[in-house]
Amino acid sequence: LPTDALTDNAACTAVAGKAKRRKLMEAGVGARIDRELERSLREFVALRTVSRDPVFREECFQGAKYVAALLESLGAEIKMAQGPQDDTNPVVLGRIGRDTSRPTILFYGHYDIQPAMERDWKTDPFQVHSIDGYLYGRGTSDNKGPILAFVYAVKEMLEDGAPSAAGPGGRLPCNVAFAIEGEEENGSSGFREVLQSNKRWFEGVDLIVISNTLWVGEKTPCLTYGMRGMLSLSVEVGGPQRDLHSGNDGGVFNEPLADLTKVLASLIDSRNNIQVPGFYDGVREGMLDAADSRLEQSSEFQLDGYRAALGVPSFVQHTSKRDLLSARWCEPSLSVVDVRIGDDLAAAAASGPGADGDTTYRFGPTRFSVVPRTATGHVSIRFVPDQDASRLTELFRAHVQHEFRKLRSANSVKVTLRSTGDWWEADPESTLFRIAERAVTAQWGQPPLFVREGGTMPVASALEKEMGAPALLIPFGQASDACHLANERIARANLLAGKNVIKNLLNEVAASIKPASSPAKAN
Repeated sequence: LPTDALTDNAACTAVAGKAKRRKLMEAGVGARIDRELERSLREFVALRTVSRDPVFREECFQGAKYVAALLESLGAEIKMAQGPQDDTNPVVLGRIGRDTSRPTILFYGHYDIQPAMERDWKTDPFQVHSIDGYLYGRGTSDNKGPILAFVYAVKEMLEDGAPSAAGPGGRLPCNVAFAIEGEEENGSSGFREVLQSNKRWFEGVDLIVISNTLWVGEKTPCLTYGMRGMLSLSVEVGGPQRDLHSGNDGGVFNEPLADLTKVLASLIDSRNNIQVPGFYDGVREGMLDAADSRLEQSSEFQLDGYRAALGVPSFVQHTSKRDLLSARWCEPSLSVVDVRIGDDLAAAAASGPGADGDTTYRFGPTRFSVVPRTATGHVSIRFVPDQDASRLTELFRAHVQHEFRKLRSANSVKVTLRSTGDWWEADPESTLFRIAERAVTAQWGQPPLFVREGGTMPVASALEKEMGAPALLIPFGQASDACHLANERIARANLLAGKNVIKNLLNEVAASIKPASSPAKAN
C-alpha cells in the first residue's frame, strides 16, 4: 500500500482505539457512580428526617448536613440557610459555576419525609431493602432518591471526562444550583424567605428542574405539565361549654356533631358534584388536549387496573379513560378528609406523633356515650386553571354559613382557611419542554407521555415566581411507588435512568439555550 494509505489506516486505528478506550472508561465511571448512588441512598434513608415530628429534629439536621457534604464533595459552594423561624429545618443551597456565557439550571428537592407508622410495612422503613429490582424504604421515591440522582448525574459528568455540549470533559455544560429543603412535607415553612434572602445563589437561573411527581403507569416515562391547586379548610361547630352525657342530656339541645354532619353532607351530592354555587366557574377548557393522543394510544393507564389499584368497587359516573383522567387532573374536587370531636386545636394535637389524644378519645368503652362540645371537619379542595383560590374560599364560606342557618341551630359555625397552594402549569409546546422530551427519549428509547397530576406542589409556582424562570417536572418513579404509604419504593432501573436523564438534559440545555436568549427570559 502507498505510504499515505498506511498512514491513514494507522490514524483510523488510533482514533478507533481511543474511542473504544473512552467508552470503556465511561462505562467504568458509570458503573462505579451507580454503586455509589445506591450506597448513598442506603445511608440517606437511614436518617429519619421526619419534619412533622420534633423528636426527629436532630436527624433532620443530620440529613441537611449529609446533603451539604455530598454537594461539597462535588466542589460546590454550599450554605445551610435557616428560615425566619428557629424551629424549621435548614435549606441546603449549593452552586457549581457562575459562567455567564452558560445557562444555569436549578435543581429543587426535599430531604424531609413522611412518617412511617403504617403497620403494613414489610421491611424496616429506614433500612433500604432490595427486592426484585426495587429499593424499598421511606424516602426512596419521595424525595431522597431523586435528589441523589441529581447529585450523581453531576458527579458522573465531572468525573467521566466525556466531551459535552460545552466542550472537553471535566467541566459541566451548565452552571448548576441546588435548593434542597427540609420542610416540604410540613408546608415548606420558611422556604420562600430563604430564597428571597439568598438571591446571589440563584443568579442567572434559566430553568428549574423538579422530580417529585410520578409516572401515570409502570412502563412508559412521563413528563408532567400541570398540577391542581389546593385549599385546606376546617369547619368547626361549637355548642355547649363542656362535653355532655348522651343519656342524661341527649335530645334537649342541638348537638355540634349532628350539625356538622348535615353541613358537610351539603357540600357534594351522591355523584360527587360539588354543590357550592359558583364553584365550577373559571375552569379552563382543553387542559387534557396535550395528553390526549399519546395516552389514547398507550395501554399504561386502564380503568380496570386503576380501579383495582384503588380498591374501590366502581367509579362515580366516569366510563371512559378520558373522562376519568379529566376528573382527576383537570376538574376541581372537594373531599371531606377528617372529622374530629373536641376542641379543634386539641384534636389536632391528639393526632400528632406520640400524642395520647383529646380526652374525648380516652374514655374507653363508654366514650360513645359522650356528646362532644365541638366538632370539626377538615375539607380538601383541589382547584384548576384558571380558578382563583380566594374566590373559592369565599364561595365555600358563604355556602357553609347558608346551610348552617337553614338548621336553625343555637350552635355556632366557623370556617378557617388552613393552607393554600397554587396550581401549576407548563407549556408542552415550549422549547424547554421539548428539550426535556428529547432527554427522556434518549434514555428510555421511547417518547414520554405528557401527563397532568391531581395533586398539588405549591413550591413549583413559588420557585417560578421567585426565579423568574420556568420549571420542568420530570418524574422518575412509577405509579406504584407508594409515596407517603407503607412499602414506599423505587425501581433501581428507574433511579439510575433518572440520573442519566439529568445528564442528557444538561447537555441538551447547553446545546439549545443561551442565557441572553433563554426562553426563561423571552417567555
